[in-house]
Amino acid sequence: MPVFKKLSDSEIQELNRRRNNLEELNEYLIYLNTLRPGDWGGIELNKDDSQRTVKRRTSIAATSQGKKIRWRRSPDDKRLVFQVLPA
Repeated sequence: MPVFKKLSDSEIQELNRRRNNLEELNEYLIYLNTLRPGDWGGIELNKDDSQRTVKRRTSIAATSQGKKIRWRRSPDDKRLVFQVLPA
């Protein structure tokens, strides 16, 4: 039998924080809207950017547009390189 419980205030804050992060996808959506399957893209990372977060957000935004991202090895750690594929 499942266990039912009321969410704590900290759990609610975490869920709301995640929802607010979806708003941050707007820049990714605008950028990916300019790219078509077969195009290559690059994202320059700032010192405060997390490579993992940027990759995840880019992939989520691409999926929402019916695209898929194939990440490629970059010659340096300051730039992410990818190819756009059809979903």
